[in-house]
Amino acid sequence: MSMDKIGHHVADEGSETLLGDNDVPMMPELDFVPVLGIETTWSNGESSLAMISLRGVTHTMVNSRSMTLYHVMRGEGAMVTNGVVEYLKPRVIAEVPAGTPYYFEGNVDMKAISTPPFDPADVEVID
Repeated sequence: MSMDKIGHHVADEGSETLLGDNDVPMMPELDFVPVLGIETTWSNGESSLAMISLRGVTHTMVNSRSMTLYHVMRGEGAMVTNGVVEYLKPRVIAEVPAGTPYYFEGNVDMKAISTPPFDPADVEVID
């Protein structure tokens, strides 16, 4: 596992997802280090698909270039976009337009589709 420029843990190529068969229940006060695992699984030059495993709370970020759709596969949490809370649970699809501040919290596994393809150089941490 390595760190990206934002300071999140990133799953190395070929590594297993951070979530095992048993989901960790969402807790108001976390007693573990927040982890954001990201593994890009596909890109065609126009869009990219990534698998994301979140355990904890991310920093507030802005992606200056890509619009991203997040499809929740399992777990529960919340996404805050421009101060608006959207609750995350399986089958929910949430959108983050390019240039919009956002952060996540919870214990969720998601697929992320970004257009244009996700590039960590386009992400700025604002808190």
